[in-house]
Amino acid sequence: MEKQEHGQIELTKSPRAQQIDPETGELYPWWVPDEEGNICFKPSLYQSSLYKPCGGETFSLPTNPSLKLENPFDLNNLRIIDPEMVTKAFEDFIKNAEKKGNKDKLGTILIGTGGTLSMVADSKGELHPKLTPEFLMKQAGGGKNKFFTSSVSTPTLIDSSQMKSDYISDVVIVMSYLYERLLQWKNEGGIEDYEHRNQILSRFSGFIVCHGTDSLVQSQTYLSFMLGSFCPFNVFYVGAQKTVEDRGNDVGANFKLALEACEYFHGQLPGLCATCAGGNAGGVYNGATSFKENDKYVNFLSDCATGGKILDARDFGESQNLEFFEELKKRNSQS
Repeated sequence: MEKQEHGQIELTKSPRAQQIDPETGELYPWWVPDEEGNICFKPSLYQSSLYKPCGGETFSLPTNPSLKLENPFDLNNLRIIDPEMVTKAFEDFIKNAEKKGNKDKLGTILIGTGGTLSMVADSKGELHPKLTPEFLMKQAGGGKNKFFTSSVSTPTLIDSSQMKSDYISDVVIVMSYLYERLLQWKNEGGIEDYEHRNQILSRFSGFIVCHGTDSLVQSQTYLSFMLGSFCPFNVFYVGAQKTVEDRGNDVGANFKLALEACEYFHGQLPGLCATCAGGNAGGVYNGATSFKENDKYVNFLSDCATGGKILDARDFGESQNLEFFEELKKRNSQS
């Protein structure tokens, strides 16, 4: 393992390109080595104005050719998420899809950004962020019987009060890259096997983003705008008010609601981006017309306008409001 010096600390591995300021050759201020030489991400120190692109592809629109936009399918445009973790998530997804026991299951990819949902206690009783599909599937009960998963996360699970648009942009790049890889999948011999690829793609039910509740609907709305009107896959944000260590927590109920949303809307309404919250007292919400109204109750979101609650969990999903989104998509396709 190659080692480098940073100040008085010997790094355990060479920094990634996204961690280095190309002008100074030093780590950006938000990448801080710990005592063991591991490079850790500090969200409170991040400044988007200081970041300089590190070689990712760009493109321009005919309406504004001078403006360079970052290619959302290029992992070199990631700010904080490790590109190697993303490529591994794709490999794990394909591997899990091909397992004999998963042939009739739907697949979903988890993206962890932080929040109470991911907090667990260590042997000393102290809470730390820890996000694994196995952990969340266990909390959700029977999810493992219907789904196979893979996962990606930010380098540090982030308090939602510190969520920035750059982090959400990273999530968009991750989704865009992974879905494009699914569309262009080839077998180990590098040969396109359309039948096998379509069989895997037909079972992909979307992405689940684990997030803190304070800015849950805001982040979901930002991401929805970034993905645009013609997004071919579904995305469901999910958070929790209590940790798994708390009595009467909502981790399992909310994550199960997200899985059920993936299953329910699979193939029915592609391009749906929504928030799952409130367990059996809540439902699936349109983040743009919802807001967090309390820190006390399981059902912490309130839908305040037409199309606010897409699916109502109180009557086991019998009450739906899909007309709003179907009409919106129809208008967008005609514009």
